[in-house]
Amino acid sequence: MQDFTLSSTLRPASTSTGPSLSAPAKPATAQTPQAIATTSATQPEEDTQILTQGPKTGSAQPSLNLASAQPVQASAAQAPALRVASPEEVKAAVNQALKANLADVPARPGESRHSLNQRLQAETPYQGAELVIIAFEGTGAFHPRCAPVMIAANAILKQQGLTSEPGRSAIHTQLSEAMSKHEGKDMNWSGLAVGPLSTLLDDPQMAASAQWLSFPSEEFEALAGGDALKQISLTESLKEAVLSSAGQTPGINQALHKLQEIQAQARAQGKNPQFVIVSHSSGGRSAVKFLEKAKALKDQAGQPLNFPLVMTIDPVREAHEAVLEAGKEWFNKGTEHNLNRVRGWIDALPLIEVEPKKVYPPLVRHRAQPESLYKPSNTGRFLSFYQRQDTEGLKMDPKFGIQGSPVKGAQNQEVYDVGNAGHGEIAYNPIVVKAFSEELQRLLVTHTNR
Repeated sequence: MQDFTLSSTLRPASTSTGPSLSAPAKPATAQTPQAIATTSATQPEEDTQILTQGPKTGSAQPSLNLASAQPVQASAAQAPALRVASPEEVKAAVNQALKANLADVPARPGESRHSLNQRLQAETPYQGAELVIIAFEGTGAFHPRCAPVMIAANAILKQQGLTSEPGRSAIHTQLSEAMSKHEGKDMNWSGLAVGPLSTLLDDPQMAASAQWLSFPSEEFEALAGGDALKQISLTESLKEAVLSSAGQTPGINQALHKLQEIQAQARAQGKNPQFVIVSHSSGGRSAVKFLEKAKALKDQAGQPLNFPLVMTIDPVREAHEAVLEAGKEWFNKGTEHNLNRVRGWIDALPLIEVEPKKVYPPLVRHRAQPESLYKPSNTGRFLSFYQRQDTEGLKMDPKFGIQGSPVKGAQNQEVYDVGNAGHGEIAYNPIVVKAFSEELQRLLVTHTNR
């Protein structure tokens, strides 16, 4: 078995062009950070403070200092120069990594994605990383093989003295194509894979110091993406509803089990890693639920386990709750369209002029929801980024937009530099990935000096 782990390799950027759920129209490219706003989730939106010049009027102010420590600098000896791989070389590395992954952990007929994820993660136990990143994917974004194959493909490139071109998402794009051919359907597009994970993979020193583990956030398999909705029975959905109400969700429970497993492995190795949480979309609510359950865990000193960094990207509540909200909006918009038809009939009458009312697309709306999205007491820095531009959401019918909400008690920042597909685009926005990189660098400095 070829053993590729995040803690021993350099990593690339990635994006898929497939039409899966949250995929934005274009891959990430380097650009100048635009306006960013900081709010307290406990304050009304009128109190939003503009920190840099944006679409609202006001003088430019110094941007928020996301990390007090200087970035970690790798020496030439630590990070030898790597040649940028050609598309053909990236494709070959991805195909090799995928072939090895399928051979090491073969697919089983009828196996759930949770079971497959557990088997895949068993192949990569803790191997001394200073940071362990637990990632909760957005609605319809998770694929168990995505992160491990990206990591393995990047390791292959590094062994050949190559690297994927930063910011071009080449590995994820090639993986999407390869998985589509293998499975006969589009691979789910992951905002965390093309944003934070790719940022981590682009930095040799950070990648060598971290281990990344991905988990799904959906509590109903019908929302898992692809053709999952067609395969779910009513009985299964009712069972999931009961488990969700009782707080028993497979993605969260599996993440808790893996965390405890890594704690035991680290203790045996004389290591004491820090645990970081990152999430996108409905993964934001999963992160909160996970952290609440993790309050029962202890660190190596016997004290309550603390999570020094949590980062949520365009967080919303549980996927099924968000979809229900969008459904209500969709129904109301239909009523407004019907009223416009009545207005049109009246307007056609002589001497009567009635203007039709503009009907905006249905949305999962940005709003404070402190009962669902809040900063648990066992966390340190909690950064949350949201946008209010999206109208495309999951890119599924019926169409509805998704706009993230603030997190009570967190450092909330609105990102303006996104388009109609902002719910996906924000995951790889330069403001967001820069903050992620700086925060990891700060933690590495702190961990080294303690």
